[in-house]
Amino acid sequence: MLSIGPLRTNPTGQPSLELKLWHESTVSEAGHSRQLSFAMTAKAMGQEALGLSRLAPNERIQCTGFVAPRFAARSQDSALAQRPGGLVFHITDYRTEN
Repeated sequence: MLSIGPLRTNPTGQPSLELKLWHESTVSEAGHSRQLSFAMTAKAMGQEALGLSRLAPNERIQCTGFVAPRFAARSQDSALAQRPGGLVFHITDYRTEN
């Protein structure tokens, strides 16, 4: 984790946390290895948000979850008209790496 935002409560009363993660991996593309290294915005809700809020920003974690747009479009037409808001990785489970 690069940074951890303040623990907040969303309108439904659930704990919510925004983080900045650093990702590194090696993938295969067209028969060649490719190194990936990049920062990404992530979000955690509920128990995951509470647990992650207790960790140090430089702690290494392994996450599972899903990627979704920061701002949901109501239709394909509105998606074409609105400015891109980027993607956010939603953490549904995590574990610390020792």
